[in-house]
Amino acid sequence: MPNGELLDALNQSSTWSSRLRRVGQQHDVLVLPLERGLAALDAQQVPVEHGLSLIADYASGKLIALVGRGWANLWTDVHEVRVLPVGSWVLVPADVTTSPGSWAAAWLSRPPLPPIDLDTESGVDECPVERDPESLEGVPAGRLAPQTLHDGLAVLDGWKTSPAEAAS
Repeated sequence: MPNGELLDALNQSSTWSSRLRRVGQQHDVLVLPLERGLAALDAQQVPVEHGLSLIADYASGKLIALVGRGWANLWTDVHEVRVLPVGSWVLVPADVTTSPGSWAAAWLSRPPLPPIDLDTESGVDECPVERDPESLEGVPAGRLAPQTLHDGLAVLDGWKTSPAEAAS
């Protein structure tokens, strides 16, 4: 459950605080129970910090992770984890940098922002890239390694030991 500033922001959010976006070719979108997902990250000693592209759906108790494409097979037999197929819709916070989102889609960890290239000049010769405004393609996949989340779930389910247990 959120607290502090995030709680205040979510209580003041509007219907415009979140947007439906279509899953494209750039991401695998993982959906799993919120508490289970956070416990798995904790089991692997992964702090929830900026750059992981994690969304909390507090309304339905789900964790949504935007990860790089190509990991769908890893989740085939993992209990309570779904991978959304290309063309599916997912609710995300309206803005990557400023909006905390809503009760149904709040940033736990914002995506990594691309570096700003200060050496390029903006001019009239530049041609804007057309993007589908309903697609997730403009939202960067997070730095979270899907294998790390998978291993954390394996620790929770008892078929693998945690890094802390292995070190002791």
